[in-house]
Formats: sequence, structure tokens, C-alpha cells
Amino acid sequence: MNTTRSSAERVARGAAALTIALALSYLEFLLPPLTSFPGFKPGLANIVITFVFFYVSPLDAALVSLARIALSSLLFGSVSGFLFSLSGGALAYAFLPVAKYVLRDRISFFGTSVACAALHNVGQVAVFALTFADASVFGILGILLPASLLTGGVTGIIMLVISKYAEKLL
Repeated sequence: MNTTRSSAERVARGAAALTIALALSYLEFLLPPLTSFPGFKPGLANIVITFVFFYVSPLDAALVSLARIALSSLLFGSVSGFLFSLSGGALAYAFLPVAKYVLRDRISFFGTSVACAALHNVGQVAVFALTFADASVFGILGILLPASLLTGGVTGIIMLVISKYAEKLL
């Protein structure tokens, strides 16, 4: 196999995944707020990150996730939004190897997406609590975690549908 071609293909796939993830982030930016909590979004870009993690490579998924968080914060957000998104994204990403390599056949994309959504919220709230030295903010998880079931469930269902066509997509 030609390593130049495979490297170029890898970069092209990464760029395509990043473009789709950014487009989904922009779509979320345009949507009216789902709740009265600023920054609460459905997490549609996480579909791309999960797909890349499971079907391409964990490293590529990490790079696409980091680039998407940085670029979407620059384009549609703020520095504080970057920190919250990065912390949530990192905690959600940390669960993907557990789902793929430890839980394997015991968790579906639905369960993986719900867990990642919940962990994303926990990561964001933790950074908020540390930034503002206010542990009382953890009380909001009583609302955000049930909402994770909805948002993670939607992205999980989409991921289940997409996974049926993964071979064709690649």
C-alpha cells in the first residue's frame, strides 16, 4: 500500500469528519435553546466523533473532537465556552474506550451515547464549579442528567441507524 496515498486518505477522511461535525455544531448554534441553561445543546457532533472512534480510529476521533471544539468555539462561542466544551468532550471521549474495549457487546450505541451525554454534562458542571468555586452548581445535574437521556438517546438512535451503513460510508 502506498503510504502517501493512505496518509492523504486519512487526512481527507479527518477533514470530512471535521467538516460534518462543524456543520452539526453550526446547526445547533442556529437552533433555539432547548432549555433555559445557556450552552445546553443536543450534541449532534458527537455522532461524528463516535462514528470515527468506532469505525476509523480512536486517535482520529480525538483529533477531530479537539479540532471541532476549538473551531466551533472560535466561530460560534467564547473562551469560556471552549473550556466547558473541552472538559465535557474530554470526559465523554474517555468513556468511548470503555464502551468499545471493556463493555463491547454489553452496550449499544444508544447506551454509549447516553453515557457520553451524561459525562459531557458532568464535565462541564465540574469546570463551572471549579472556575467559580461554587459546588452548589452540581445541583443542576438533577436536570441535566435526565436531559442527557433524551439528547444522548436521540444521538444514539441516529448512530444505530448509521452503523448499519458504516461499511458503505467508508
